Amino acid sequence: MNWDIVEGNWKQFQGKVKAQWGHLTDEHLEVIAGKRAELSGKIQEAYGITKDKANAQIKRFEKRNKDYQPVIAGKRAELSDKIQEVYGITKDKADAQIRRFEKRNRDYQLSDYPLPNPS
Repeated sequence: MNWDIVEGNWKQFQGKVKAQWGHLTDEHLEVIAGKRAELSGKIQEAYGITKDKANAQIKRFEKRNKDYQPVIAGKRAELSDKIQEVYGITKDKADAQIRRFEKRNRDYQLSDYPLPNPS
């Protein structure tokens, strides 16, 4: 699991954390902000467990969520439209380019790449 991706998409990912560790408050989640070390500390605090136990729980959580990728539904459609506009290609060709990009760059998210402005 890539914690840089988690941190960059914390609003989206925190629901998974809250489902796993229900005793964490919204204030805890705000402090954690996608940082693994903060998560460990807040789990220790909320559950009264040792650092080793908290880290073991996080490792199991990471294993279950190792393939996490942020949801990019709205961005994908926007990107497809922009590619069509800028490059003058069909929707099918634009979508095929996005699929190739996603396949080659599984560790990145589309929001890392700003959409070009047509000149």
